[in-house]
Amino acid sequence: MRVTSDKILDSIILLGRIFLGLTYLLSGLNWFFGFLPMPSINGPAMPIKHQVVAEMINTGWMFQMTKVVEIMAGAALLANRFVPLALAVAAPVAIMTFLLDAFILDAFVQYFTGAVTWKYLATELLDVIFGGACVLFIHAFLMLAFWNYYSPMMSFRATPAHQLNATTAAGKNAGGKRAALIVLGAPALVLAGINAIWIAGMVNEWLIPWSSLKLLRLQ
Repeated sequence: MRVTSDKILDSIILLGRIFLGLTYLLSGLNWFFGFLPMPSINGPAMPIKHQVVAEMINTGWMFQMTKVVEIMAGAALLANRFVPLALAVAAPVAIMTFLLDAFILDAFVQYFTGAVTWKYLATELLDVIFGGACVLFIHAFLMLAFWNYYSPMMSFRATPAHQLNATTAAGKNAGGKRAALIVLGAPALVLAGINAIWIAGMVNEWLIPWSSLKLLRLQ
């Protein structure tokens, strides 16, 4: 049973790392080479997330550095090198992307007051799921999968390296942690896979037309 669960978890982590790496790499490179459609950030009625992105671009460096981080993190994840470091560095990007996409409270208010239809609200929810949530979901799962690299940083009172005891309790509750990771990772992997394939398929429209973004009102 343990061998089977280990294989399942290893497969989820492997595919999740590839999907997330591909998403980051394509997203970052697209800013510099423009092979994917980008939503308009012009006009007086821009969503708040587009306003934030426009201001980041206007700084001349902030948005550009975000894309550099995505490229470096994506390359590291795909190459399976410095994975814990790449996840830690890119975490703020994933969190901010999700928060920008999650600003849809006004859509709920408009729906319940009858100002917009259910179709409009569903489109906003899809944008949240495939705009930022699926990336943050798989990103968080991978950080939990590599938690052993981060847990020492959570010490309430840190001890200098030369005073550390070599003993460790890393093997405690390993079975329960493994099962929890599988439960969390399976849906995260599905969402990340759909998102990565969608983005990769839209590169120069070789598989998926750019018009598919109409589902998210991004085109």
